[in-house]
Amino acid sequence: MSLQHEKATANLLIDGLAICGFNERDRVWEVAYLRHPQHELGLDLGDDSDVVKIPRDARVIKIETVKGRTPDYDHEFPLGFFDRGQVPDRTRDPHGMSTDEKENFRWAMNLDEGADVPHGKIKLKPPPYPVTMAYISDAVFYSAALTPRNMYLIPLRNNPAMMSQTALNRDLYGKTADEIGVDITCAAGGGIKVTIDGEELPLLPHKPGNPWKMMLMNMRPFLSGGHHHMAVATTSTGANLEQGDFQIYYDSLDVTGEKYSLWGHPSQMFSGRTDCNTPWIRRSSLAALIPS
Repeated sequence: MSLQHEKATANLLIDGLAICGFNERDRVWEVAYLRHPQHELGLDLGDDSDVVKIPRDARVIKIETVKGRTPDYDHEFPLGFFDRGQVPDRTRDPHGMSTDEKENFRWAMNLDEGADVPHGKIKLKPPPYPVTMAYISDAVFYSAALTPRNMYLIPLRNNPAMMSQTALNRDLYGKTADEIGVDITCAAGGGIKVTIDGEELPLLPHKPGNPWKMMLMNMRPFLSGGHHHMAVATTSTGANLEQGDFQIYYDSLDVTGEKYSLWGHPSQMFSGRTDCNTPWIRRSSLAALIPS
């Protein structure tokens, strides 16, 4: 069954430096926002108020429901997300896809062994900076947008500027989920309750057919001077590729294999927009990422 976003109470967008996972035991989504010093976490409630800048030392954001309608986690969404199976070809042109194909959550990169990145077994660990945990109830995750152009998944030790086009083509990865969408639904008279370290924000009431457009994004701030802090390589064909943020995830992962980085064509809008997208893992909890 296709998703019906207009029937939700809120359509939340998640983007930026974070790792997400569905806690199958507690049936709640967990999103670990890595508070890397070059990224800023902001919450837009979609109510015309200013974006809430989340302090770096904030520990917990809860997005809960009042009179929430829990998705069918037993049958339709057993992993908490809209699932249309493994993506057979990440290089496909999205214009030829159905809405269901484009919204398949599996466009988001799975960090688990043998899934989407050949870096071996993973072990979660706290990064050398704070982590803000978001817990999202009664939610279904899906891919809200795909990267507009294909990406390259290249071993971290390699520099695309030193690679032949043939070698570069071997590392062609394709597209990933550029933004993750979240549908949260309440019954009439209900609403969305957001708390940040116990401080409750105004309730967002259910409005039939008019969901709140929320955003929770951990991005590099816009830099008018260009793509600062990002490595850029000119390939043998003269094309520019920019290194994204994927390698930062290894601050929170020990792996048994080689580490990788994503490279893509530079964004003309935002520094760090090459690939600052949120991957996922299948775990009962992301608690191992929380610094003690």
